[in-house]
Amino acid sequence: MGLDWLDGLLAWIEANPALAGFAIMVISFFEGLAFIGIIIPGILILFGVGALIGVGVLDFATVWAWAVAGALLGDTTSFGIGRYFHERLRDLLPSARARELLERGEDFFHRHGAKGIIIGRIVGPVRPVMPVVAGMLSMPVRRFLPAAVVGCMLWAPAYLIPGMVFGASIELARAVAVRLAVLLVLTAALVLGLAWLVRMTNLYL
Repeated sequence: MGLDWLDGLLAWIEANPALAGFAIMVISFFEGLAFIGIIIPGILILFGVGALIGVGVLDFATVWAWAVAGALLGDTTSFGIGRYFHERLRDLLPSARARELLERGEDFFHRHGAKGIIIGRIVGPVRPVMPVVAGMLSMPVRRFLPAAVVGCMLWAPAYLIPGMVFGASIELARAVAVRLAVLLVLTAALVLGLAWLVRMTNLYL
């Protein structure tokens, strides 16, 4: 199947730009939700959405706002889950992989504190667990929210912009290809015209 699902999703977004923002918010929400975000390929999706921005299908500011809103909603939900369950969360995890990821998130949090929320949101493999870890370890809301907001605001463009550059390069290639084709046609017409003119000149001189 490959990436057919991504092609289908991007085709739907392109065909329904009025609903694109809400769809991006939902995707961003689940991508940031505790543990579930592991199976959501948010980076690929945002790159593809960025390509649609690059070719002029979508507006960057609108997509960015919806993506940030969804990511922040996912992060705060995860934070709330961590605060509600605290240490009991370890016993509720269904797999050893999830427990290992939680431990990695705890280690990352202890080393970086509030900065870990920002860093983990943008570049870390522990992104889906950092908010729930912060909640589980009783990080104050007044410290968590600013870090989460900054992280989400930086996360969206970090993956949209490369897609935008890619999309813009495709659009530029198309524009160059069209201009090149026009130039070739004009050149061919000029050559044929000159050949006809030379022939006619030879006939009448």
